Amino acid sequence: MDKQLLTLREFCELFACSRSRAYIEIQAGRLRPTQLGHSTRIATADAQAWLESWRARGPVPKQVLR
Repeated sequence: MDKQLLTLREFCELFACSRSRAYIEIQAGRLRPTQLGHSTRIATADAQAWLESWRARGPVPKQVLR
């Protein structure tokens, strides 16, 4: 990941999750968003931390990815 901020679409494509799942993760406090005007962005460092937090608990469940 070379970009510092990912659009929500880029995050979902990169981590193979749905837009709804991304918003669920944000609402649950497991993923920290950055607002740029009306646009939601995810810092690559936060995206990596989110993924590592799931990996630390074991295999990433399919319902997290979709």
